[in-house]
Amino acid sequence: MIGASIFFAFVLCLIIFGLVGGLFLWNVLLISSGTTYIEILKGQNKNNTSWKLFLFPWLKPDFADIWIDFLNLKNGRTFWRHIALPSAHRPTIPLDWGDDYRSDRLHLLDV
Repeated sequence: MIGASIFFAFVLCLIIFGLVGGLFLWNVLLISSGTTYIEILKGQNKNNTSWKLFLFPWLKPDFADIWIDFLNLKNGRTFWRHIALPSAHRPTIPLDWGDDYRSDRLHLLDV
């Protein structure tokens, strides 16, 4: 009985891993081709990409430009500083979660 439940949990984890991995891959392909799922369904690809370029997006000449636009890595922004590790400092605006009212703090919770 315990072996069957362990096997069931293992298979369930594999199925969920496969589904989430497939969704991740699908979104990477959509972003890399510069299109949306609705455009694919309607057949209105603005780039008129073929299925070969859709399945192998790194063959496109503007592959890096699409990802730079998606991640907004322009004007000196880098992946490590603005995506992976965006901030290590305190906020510049003093934040207040408490009930006491002070005019120099930004209130985040107004009930």
